[in-house]
Amino acid sequence: MTRQVLRLRLEKSGDARFISHLDFMRTLTHAFVRAGLPVALTQGFHPHPRFSLALALPLGASSEAEYADVELERTVDAMHAARELNRVLPPGIRVRKVQEIPVGAPPLQSQVGAARWLLDLELAEKGTAASEAPPVGGAPAAGEGPGPGGGEVGEVLTRMLAQPHLPLVREKQGKVRTLDARPLIRSARVREDGGPSVRVEAVLAAGNPSLRAAEFARLVAETGGWELRHLRVHLLEVYADRDGELVDPARLGEEAWRDYHRNRKLGFEE
Repeated sequence: MTRQVLRLRLEKSGDARFISHLDFMRTLTHAFVRAGLPVALTQGFHPHPRFSLALALPLGASSEAEYADVELERTVDAMHAARELNRVLPPGIRVRKVQEIPVGAPPLQSQVGAARWLLDLELAEKGTAASEAPPVGGAPAAGEGPGPGGGEVGEVLTRMLAQPHLPLVREKQGKVRTLDARPLIRSARVREDGGPSVRVEAVLAAGNPSLRAAEFARLVAETGGWELRHLRVHLLEVYADRDGELVDPARLGEEAWRDYHRNRKLGFEE
């Protein structure tokens, strides 16, 4: 029986933003079962579905580019699979696009090198925001007076991109280390300036090494001499990074098919 791999592009919005990465994977697993799709399983005593997510979103972040590579036991119509999944997925999670890729092609998870984010930053002058950094997507903290506008934030972004180094302190499992965040910022610009927040679009390194959207927001605040009152994060797209060139998942899938057919042709010629 011929196996098949589908690459799904999913949307995650509304209350689904607060589903954790592991629970999101469980939600997709249950959806495949309810939709009657023949997901392939791993070998061993504890088999689990053969699928992977390209990027783990922070809790509270929304997305229009949540990618999953799923291997099926047999070939199905890709559009039919997307319709059946959308029929059983909970509110806030939807399949936006589906693409068939060759069995054996590298999973997108292993290729992701950058991500494009939208960040709604509500900044405040020092001493007017909450003492603790807000969670991603959480309720805005109480503050006094208007914060910096888009022009001021834009100037700070220009200053950050002109720096050769941007020290970032990262703490993990009780260990503190300092890394240089500047090579991890591909681009950053102000998109909108309205209301209490400023919307920034940024392309940040993902995979290994990576820069989290919340860390970038903290760098903006620290560079400008502000405090972060509220942060909202939305994922626009993920990319493979090839020596500075960003390649989107759709193109990666097309290239995988070209490699597949070229290898088959070489095999026949031999």
